[in-house]
Amino acid sequence: MADIHIGTINERGDVTVYYHVPVAGALRAHTLLAFGAQTLVAPGATEAEQTSADAGALREVVQSINLDVHDQNAVMGRANRFLSRFVDAVASSFPKLAKLPEKAKAKLVVTGNPVRALVMAEQASPYPASGADQTFNLLVFGGSQGARFFADFMPKVMAEMPRAILKNLRLTQQCRPEDLEAVKAAYQALNFRFDLRPFFMDMPLRIANAHLVICRSGASTIAELGVIGRPAIMVPLPHALDNDQLR
Repeated sequence: MADIHIGTINERGDVTVYYHVPVAGALRAHTLLAFGAQTLVAPGATEAEQTSADAGALREVVQSINLDVHDQNAVMGRANRFLSRFVDAVASSFPKLAKLPEKAKAKLVVTGNPVRALVMAEQASPYPASGADQTFNLLVFGGSQGARFFADFMPKVMAEMPRAILKNLRLTQQCRPEDLEAVKAAYQALNFRFDLRPFFMDMPLRIANAHLVICRSGASTIAELGVIGRPAIMVPLPHALDNDQLR
């Protein structure tokens, strides 16, 4: 089960998290009162549906606590659609939020999509120098399902690349552990520079160092690319619920 993060937010919008409390515990009125909570924000998750009844009961017990949801996608998720009847505000990354219930439209507030401090630190990073004989940094990632697709697709793309391009290419790619050896063998046969890992702890820095990014079109990814400012080819997840990545 997901945790609820308890912390503070200042006038600039900086968030400081002090505690992580399991959802079931944090939704108890006495827990929120003990921390002096003023607002409870649900980001939209499967667990939110399970605890929505507690959220409704919480309003009757603690009138001073605001209940809000945030939806990062262009299509409102099922959990947030259900919770929208209880909340004071619906925060959205987009001015138009598809599938927002009619009764909740007056609650809509456009906030954008929050990004991590590590991403904000790369906001002013200049675009890497490029030229005919300089290294071209290509970054490929896409979460678990995206990584699987790219593990199948990218070796075929690289195999079609002219040698003149491959000699200056440096590919960084997220790859599932079970796909690493096969992808590595394919790239080694083509004799170019690459870095394959299941996870990159410094992804914002790698985005900043990239000349081009190939990725899925999830809301967080789009927000981070927009903050750092790098060109990207986005491949929507075809089986996403409500096809939100395409929209």
